[in-house]
Amino acid sequence: MSQTLRSGSVGCIGHVSVSKCLLIWQASTRRCSHRASALVYRVSNPMSCALCGTAGAVSDFSPLPGQSDSIPKHLITSNVPPLDSQIPVFRQLLVDSQASVGVLNARIDALQAALARLVRERDNLVLKGKGCKEVLAPVRRIPPELVFEIFSRVRCTRIINPQTAERVEQPPWMLSHICKSWRQTAIGSPSLWRSIRIIHGLGKNSYRTGFPIAMIQTQLSRTGSLPLHIHYEWREHGSWQPGEEGPMWDLLRRESNRWESLHIHCSTWELAERLEPFLQPAKRRLDGLATVEFIVDSDYVVNSRQWDLFSSAPRLSTVFLTSKTHNDCSPNFIIPWSQITHYRGSYYTAKQLDILRSCTHLVECSLRFFNQSGARTDVPVVLPHLLRLHVTSSEIPTYITAPSLQELLIENTSLTLTPFLERSSCHLLTLILTNLLSIDGLIPLLTLCSSLEHLTFILDAHSKVTIGSLSTLFKALALQPSSTQTIDGICPGLTSLTFGWWSLRGCSWKDTFFAMIRSRAQRLRVVRVLSLKVGGNDFAEELRKQIGYLNRKGSPFDAKQLSGDDAQGFLEGLYL
Repeated sequence: MSQTLRSGSVGCIGHVSVSKCLLIWQASTRRCSHRASALVYRVSNPMSCALCGTAGAVSDFSPLPGQSDSIPKHLITSNVPPLDSQIPVFRQLLVDSQASVGVLNARIDALQAALARLVRERDNLVLKGKGCKEVLAPVRRIPPELVFEIFSRVRCTRIINPQTAERVEQPPWMLSHICKSWRQTAIGSPSLWRSIRIIHGLGKNSYRTGFPIAMIQTQLSRTGSLPLHIHYEWREHGSWQPGEEGPMWDLLRRESNRWESLHIHCSTWELAERLEPFLQPAKRRLDGLATVEFIVDSDYVVNSRQWDLFSSAPRLSTVFLTSKTHNDCSPNFIIPWSQITHYRGSYYTAKQLDILRSCTHLVECSLRFFNQSGARTDVPVVLPHLLRLHVTSSEIPTYITAPSLQELLIENTSLTLTPFLERSSCHLLTLILTNLLSIDGLIPLLTLCSSLEHLTFILDAHSKVTIGSLSTLFKALALQPSSTQTIDGICPGLTSLTFGWWSLRGCSWKDTFFAMIRSRAQRLRVVRVLSLKVGGNDFAEELRKQIGYLNRKGSPFDAKQLSGDDAQGFLEGLYL
C-alpha cells in the first residue's frame, strides 16, 4: 500500500497522488469535447479511477485486503475467556483493524473534502444557470405599453362598503417597488394614480389613521392634468385631532376643477355637516364633476339645511345619496336634477316624487320611499328614458310610468305590479323579485311579461309559501310544444332563471322544478338556485345530475347552487 494512500489521499492507489489525480481530471475534462461519453466510460469501468479515469487503477472504493477474519460469535456473546493460543491472534487483529480504520478515515476525509468542493462548484453553476434564466426571462422583454395594460387590469382594489362589497381602485404603490423598469412604467402612467382614497378617524383594528398628506401630494404630482376620483371616509371611532383635515382639503381643493367623481362616506350626520366648510369653497370649480356619492350611516332623516355645493356642476350626471341596500337616509342637497341620468336616494314620498318629476333624462334609478301622508300623487311621474329601476316596495311603481323600462328589481314585493306594467306598456327583459312573502300573484304577473329573458325570485325568510303553491308555479312555467312548431307558455324566451329561499320544508317541488327546466332546454342556459340560510336545503348533487343529463342531450346549461355568503353576495350584486 502506497504512502500516498496512508497519508489520506484519494484517487489512484499506487499510481499518482490525489492532487495530481484531480489536476489530470480537470485538464482532461477541459480538453474533452464529449464529457458525457468520458463519464459513461469511467462509470462502466470499475478498474478506473473515480476522478480521473486512469485505466487499471484501483479505486478508492475497493475493500481493503485482509478483512475477512472475524471473531468467533460465542466469544462475542458470552463472557468466556479466549484460549492462550488465541490471545496473540486477537491482538494482531486489533492492530490490523485500527490501522485499517485509520486508512478508511483518511479516505473518508479526503472524499468529503472533494465532495464539498464539488458541491460548491455545483451550487455555483446552479446559481449561474438561474441567473441566465432570469436574464433570458420573457418578462424582461415585455414592452412598457403591455406592462401598463397589465397594471391597469390588475390594479389593487379595497372593499369600501362591507355590506355591498363595493370596491375602490388603489394606486399602484406596491407595483412600483418590484423593479426599476416596472417602477418607471408605474410612475410614468398618470391614469394609474387618479384614484385618491383618504380615511379619517379609523378604529383600532384598521390599517391607517389620519391623513397621508405626502402620499396625496405624490399622487397629485403623478396624475398630470388627468381627472381625479376622490374617495373620503370619516369615521367617528379612533383617534383624530380637530383641524388636521384642513390642510388635506386645502390640497384637494386646489385640484377641484379636475374632480371627476367625489365619494364621501361618513358614519354620522354630525361628521357630514363638519365637511361643509371644507367643500363649499370648491362650489364653482366643479366643471369636470360627473359623479357624486354621499352616504351617511344613519337610518333616520335629518332636516338639515340644504347644501348647494353641487348646484352648478354642469357635467354632473350620476348622484348616489344612499347605499345600494338603502340602509341609510339621503342628505338634503340641491342638485341640477334635469341633467341627472343615474340616481339612488332615500327620501320622504313627497320629496322623492318631486325629484323624479324633475329627472326627465333618468336612465337608471334606485329608490326608497319613507311613508308620508299628504304627498301629491295626482301629478304623474313619467320617465320616458328609464331603462333600469330598483325600488324597495312594490307600491312605488304605482306613482311611475316608464315606457322604455327593461329591468325591474323590487324588494318586499306584494305583487301589485299589474297596473304599472299595463300603464307603462314596457317590454321587460329582466325581472328581479326579492323578499317574496307570497307567490300567489306571480303567475298573472309573469303572463304580462312575454318578452322576459331573465327572471329572479327570492322567497322571504318569513315567507308562508307552501310546497303546493311552489309546485303549481313551476308547472305553470313549464313549456308545452304546440302543433304549430312553436312553444306555448309563460315567458317563452327565458334564458336565465334564479330561484332562492331562506327556508323550505319538503322537497316534492324539486320534481316539478326539474321538469320545468327540461321543458325549457331549447332556450334556457343559466340556472341559479340560492340557499340563503347557512346549512339550509342542499341539492347541489341532484342539480348536477339533472343538468348533466341535459348537457349530454346537447343543451349547454350553466347551473349552480350558491349557499350562505356566496348566495348573499350574488343577491347584493343585483342591486343598482
